[in-house]
Amino acid sequence: MHKRFERNGKFVEVRADDRVLTTIAGKIGTAGKTTTQKLRNARLCAVEAANLVAGYRKSKWTVVSAEPAPCAVTHAFPRDPHLEAALGDDASAFEVYADWLQAHGSPIGDLMAMQLANKGWKQALKDNAALRKGLNIVDGKVTYPAVAEAFALPYTPPDSYLN
Repeated sequence: MHKRFERNGKFVEVRADDRVLTTIAGKIGTAGKTTTQKLRNARLCAVEAANLVAGYRKSKWTVVSAEPAPCAVTHAFPRDPHLEAALGDDASAFEVYADWLQAHGSPIGDLMAMQLANKGWKQALKDNAALRKGLNIVDGKVTYPAVAEAFALPYTPPDSYLN
């Protein structure tokens, strides 16, 4: 976020970038005085910036420039560098990441889950060995060895349904 306000020959700029909140204030035509705060997280930074902007608007400062509104608010996209680094090419890792994003309220997690779901169950199982391990019963046949053993039922390998 970047907004610039002017009033009575003075200016104020409010910038929020990830966890860093920067304000620059001074007389128009000067560089102004810069104040920078590093906050705990991007969401808190966005809230603090929004509060500052609301305060300047309430005080009748004029907005003279602002960056275009993004398609989605930055804090709606939580990040976990450790999870992201572990993604690799394994589809099951993307499912875990999609679940994590959904649990943190991110629409990207929903999008990822829908893309995985759009394959259909057979294709998803073909593409994902971890998902295939979770298959228990298909067409009344037990496809998980431990379940078959526990209930003394015949076991049918899941691959027979995926070809």
